[in-house]
Amino acid sequence: MKTPYLKFHKEKLINNYKNFEKICEEHFNKNFQICFSTKTNTNPLTIETLKKLNSGFEVASLRELKLTPKSAFRVINGPAKTSEELNEAIKNNILIFIDSFSEFEKIKQIISNINSNNSGAQLGRVGRVSAIWEVDNKVPKLGIRLGNKNSKFGFSSSQFKEAFEKINPIG
Repeated sequence: MKTPYLKFHKEKLINNYKNFEKICEEHFNKNFQICFSTKTNTNPLTIETLKKLNSGFEVASLRELKLTPKSAFRVINGPAKTSEELNEAIKNNILIFIDSFSEFEKIKQIISNINSNNSGAQLGRVGRVSAIWEVDNKVPKLGIRLGNKNSKFGFSSSQFKEAFEKINPIG
């Protein structure tokens, strides 16, 4: 057998999705959208099966964006989104997780450029707050780093209010 080897269990995927969906319905009163992370698996059979279950998709690149169905709910995530990825996301009304003030400014500029062609693009109200975790120095072998004050993944809790106030008037 050659590697990498991927065995697709369609029934197991469907069963796991439906079980997770049921749990979400119980806790979120149908006010949720499951989004499969395409970064973990871009197999076309996986994407097609999840699309039939009304799954949304979380993408982290232009390649992943192009692999997901345009009719599905999509969100673009990640700290290093390119101008091309952001432009494509804005033009296709894809939810964007904004990770920094500089990314926010880049998005505003892209929207301004798009709107110079009278397309009416808008910026929604989305930001991501970094998880701030202190790792006990007594256990250095763990190597856990989920976020800190200078994380590239979202705004720190102290920046979030400022970020929300800057983003809110736009959308």
